[in-house]
Amino acid sequence: MAHFMPPALLQLFTPRPALEFKNAPPRDSRPKITGFADFVKNFDHPDNLKPVEKVETQKEKRERIKGLKMEQHKKILAERANNWDPHKNTAATKDAYKTLFVARLSYEVDETDLLDEFKRYGEVREVKLVRDQSGKSRGYAFIEFDSSQDLKDAFKYADGKQIKGRRILVDVERGRTVPGWKPRKLGGGMGSTRSGEEKGRSRDRSDERYRSRRDKYRDRDYRDRDRTRRRRRSRSKERSGRSGGGSGGTSSRRR
Repeated sequence: MAHFMPPALLQLFTPRPALEFKNAPPRDSRPKITGFADFVKNFDHPDNLKPVEKVETQKEKRERIKGLKMEQHKKILAERANNWDPHKNTAATKDAYKTLFVARLSYEVDETDLLDEFKRYGEVREVKLVRDQSGKSRGYAFIEFDSSQDLKDAFKYADGKQIKGRRILVDVERGRTVPGWKPRKLGGGMGSTRSGEEKGRSRDRSDERYRSRRDKYRDRDYRDRDRTRRRRRSRSKERSGRSGGGSGGTSSRRR
């Protein structure tokens, strides 16, 4: 059958020429390996060595700076705590036991909005929205009622209400009514402390209660957002269905 194959294919099966023999390349002689015992005399004695200078790492530097800042912050908190006396605050409301603390306010809320919201629970004597030096709201206010019963009703029913898209947190004023109470800016409050000290069991319980209430408000906010989105989607579907039906009717009439 090989005779019937074309010459081009036969050329593929022809054997290759034999490899040429080559002698092995010469190898250089390697140096003799010895130990370093002969060089020990060149080293300095351990007693003559200089002490090792420790270099501060980046992590140690960050920790040191953080510790210095914490110490300075503790001193500032201690100085502010010594000078802080809520009973000497001239800008506070008159009766602390009839004053309500409202937090988590939107920065767009003003005194008029708070008065309109809380006057439904009773006669409001005074509304004090806390502002910074530039006049911007800091997100919390104090509301003084005319009677203690109105305060109880507002504390019971106003907690969790939504004002301008945010659910508020309502509590009694604790600065002048609870002995030893400190605001959050001085390392106290019902939230996480800023002083860096360990918390007691009572503080842990209050924190857990505050977190659970805060999470509940967030869940309500998410549910409200979902409801508004569903309403918008349903309205858009209705509008699209009406527009589609109207166009079909006009086209059928034209035909």
